Amino acid sequence: MDAVTSLNPIVFLLGAVAALLAVVWFLVPFALFGQKRRLDRIAAELVRTREALAAEQRRTNALLERMAGPPPAAEAPVLRAAEPPAAPAPRRRPLVATRD
Repeated sequence: MDAVTSLNPIVFLLGAVAALLAVVWFLVPFALFGQKRRLDRIAAELVRTREALAAEQRRTNALLERMAGPPPAAEAPVLRAAEPPAAPAPRRRPLVATRD
């Protein structure tokens, strides 16, 4: 008989699963190191983007300050009459059925 056909199908299946797990166990570290390098590059690009955005925001603020002129002097507060309080909302009947 052939060695493969004489094996119990359960044993053959367990062996195939074990072989697949061994291959995955061997390949996962390489995939993780590849992802780590990619994440490091993304993090560095994010830092450069944030710095460029902050510089652009500073330039925009400086331009807006030059266009608007000096800030206005503080004005005296305007006093207004207080508004009457709002009427309370009418009570609603409960949604749960009650026995009468």
